[in-house]
Amino acid sequence: MQSGDFLPGRGALDMKAGLAAGLAVLEAWIATPPEERPGNLLLTFSPDEEDSSRGARAARSELYQAAQRWDLELTAGINLDATSDQGDGSAGRAVYLGTVGKLLPVVCFVGRDTHAGFPFEGVSAHAMNAELLRRLELNPQHADSGHGETAPPPICLESRDFRGGYDVTTPQRVWSAYNVLSHTRTPPEVLELICAEAQAAMQEVLARHRAFAQAAGQTLSEAAPITLSLGELRAEVLGTSERQQEYAKFLDELEQETNPLLASARAMHWLLDRSDRRGPLAVVGFGSLHYPASHVSEHGNAGKALQQAIQQVAERHGLTVRQYFAGISDMSFIGQPVSQSGENAVTQHLAAPTSMFCDQPGGPMPVFPTVNLGAGGVTTISGWSVYICPTPRKVCLPQYGTWPGQCFILTLEAL
Repeated sequence: MQSGDFLPGRGALDMKAGLAAGLAVLEAWIATPPEERPGNLLLTFSPDEEDSSRGARAARSELYQAAQRWDLELTAGINLDATSDQGDGSAGRAVYLGTVGKLLPVVCFVGRDTHAGFPFEGVSAHAMNAELLRRLELNPQHADSGHGETAPPPICLESRDFRGGYDVTTPQRVWSAYNVLSHTRTPPEVLELICAEAQAAMQEVLARHRAFAQAAGQTLSEAAPITLSLGELRAEVLGTSERQQEYAKFLDELEQETNPLLASARAMHWLLDRSDRRGPLAVVGFGSLHYPASHVSEHGNAGKALQQAIQQVAERHGLTVRQYFAGISDMSFIGQPVSQSGENAVTQHLAAPTSMFCDQPGGPMPVFPTVNLGAGGVTTISGWSVYICPTPRKVCLPQYGTWPGQCFILTLEAL
């Protein structure tokens, strides 16, 4: 810093370093003689990668229209999202052939509230929630695997009972949200896993509390635990046209909520307030946008060609080739086909099915394999991407005229 060559500031790595690198690539490419250029570059800026990737999701149709307008075939992409490297920098020198998928399962346990002086007359929602947390948190048995690599295990992002003040009775509802990362696991498989663990958690707590009650010379009130998916609960509650109209109005009000934790909790409480179900009950759904996993192997010959090119680059520059980038990224949406069955499964059980948390492409989208090649640092840098389109043809961009060659599309996330 004393040299004067270092410019400190918030976001120096995420995202200013990526923006500067992208602009430097564009600058160097423009300075190259036209006959030596490898193709065309289109530079776009995409915001909100860390907030439901709204920029990248909106840009998909724009990329498709640009490709149609300039007669381009988009066949490969490189996303430059940085990986965390707390050491000497070697860990950050990696190329990833895919990106991890993410879902946000949410669970609301309904117990039977009781006065603290008569604990065996109720069923503890907190105890059931705590047991589920014990069964899921960092459990390697629930970590998904693919292509010889294992994703990080589930971890709880939030857990609360939403009571605003002191109360001597036990809470009736306790809500929690989990980060579940996947390489190959589908949304229905994740839902099935969480439902099974929630049911097992309730059974374990009831069995343990019955033993406690017996040891204390008390009797625990009998109760059979039930687990419902959020889609099942919603279908039960919205059985009349009046209730459906009420729900539509509620969703309109919820449209402005951008926090998936708040939105999903509010939506689950709304449904439970209008349900006749009693505890012990677990309602399991999804709380936010689905980030699909991606991998070059899903793209046939185009993926094989990109992987071969990446292997050559890695050998030339001493990089490590890995299978899955561990953080969410725009790779989940740029170049990836939308699995309508997978998205329908998410939407069916989505707590707050608003436009913020539903992936609904506005039109045709380009499909091509992507890899991740970015800087390593002590914080995450959210990515700029180069889309390589090796299609020999003449391409015209208004700024630079016409020349033969390949086409490159360069996109940057702008914060």
